[in-house]
Amino acid sequence: MSELLDKNLEIKIIEIVENSNEFHNNKNYDSALTAYLNAWELIPEPKLEWEISNWISSCIYSAYFDIGNYIIAKEWGGYN
Repeated sequence: MSELLDKNLEIKIIEIVENSNEFHNNKNYDSALTAYLNAWELIPEPKLEWEISNWISSCIYSAYFDIGNYIIAKEWGGYN
């Protein structure tokens, strides 16, 4: 796995995920998932090549798990 080459993109993704974590911590799972998935979409292909993918997929897994959607959580758990 590699770090993103575009540092501005990396900073943007980190900001989105950190804001999403606030939603998640406050049990606002819909907003958290929307933001996490937006961050995921910003990762260049192939997504799983980048270190940041592990972090985001873990966050998505956790949010789906917390709302009881274990099937989708399991899918996201396979990315990390």
